[in-house]
Amino acid sequence: MENLFSALARQALQPGFHELQLTQTAESAAALLILREAMHHWGMTEVLAIDAQPGD
Repeated sequence: MENLFSALARQALQPGFHELQLTQTAESAAALLILREAMHHWGMTEVLAIDAQPGD
């Protein structure tokens, strides 16, 4: 998480430069920022993502 957040910060400091490991959308950047801050302030060390399909 911290590596992705650092990449986002580097990209923000260098307009026109795109980090290859980041999806280039405002929604992705916002989700990464919110998740990183939530994990940091709530003391979380990991996140489990579950891909739920309709009807599951």
